[in-house]
Amino acid sequence: MIAQLDIKDTLVTIDAGGCYAEITDAIVDDGGSYAITLKENQPTLHTIAQTVFEKHQQDDFADVMVYRETARGHGRVEERTYYAVPVPVDDGRWAKWSGLRTLVMGRFRRQEKRKEAVEFTRYYISSLSCMEVERLGQSLRGHWSIENRLHWVLDVSFGEDGNRTREGHGAENLSVLRRLALGMLKQVKGNKTMGNVKYRCAVDPEFRTTVVKKFLMR
Repeated sequence: MIAQLDIKDTLVTIDAGGCYAEITDAIVDDGGSYAITLKENQPTLHTIAQTVFEKHQQDDFADVMVYRETARGHGRVEERTYYAVPVPVDDGRWAKWSGLRTLVMGRFRRQEKRKEAVEFTRYYISSLSCMEVERLGQSLRGHWSIENRLHWVLDVSFGEDGNRTREGHGAENLSVLRRLALGMLKQVKGNKTMGNVKYRCAVDPEFRTTVVKKFLMR
């Protein structure tokens, strides 16, 4: 999929499901940069990142590049702090990750009215320099805003959250099909609601064929 995209001089953000060396290879080979969420599916890297930032925390992140931002709205305040440090050069376990230069830690605090504050931490890897921590922070925030909007549409229009398929690869396969269908419908949606477009596809075979042809002939 990456090979089919023009990502030269583009920063690609991916969640933890795409944190694999083969993907960083493809991005770098195509002239792009990356910022990828790091979770327990890469336990070694995740542990290293935690250890690195724990050491920096001991001296209150002195000499660490930092970017902070605060957002207010809808009855809540969100504070986001991103720390970026160079990858330790003396650790060979990073060698297989093409272009990897920076470890990022994001600390987040969300305060809603009449509720206790929620705090959490995320880790990331990136091929950008730690000097670009502001760009990293803004891009990572933008990634999750897109993810949240996508999940909202999938839930409202396709009932994803209410689906109870659990056996085998059923849930994963249905998730792929929903996203494929959503991409097809967006090609013809215009100013209509997603529900209206879905209904027309259901009752109008000719329109349904048009949707499929338009998607395949992009």
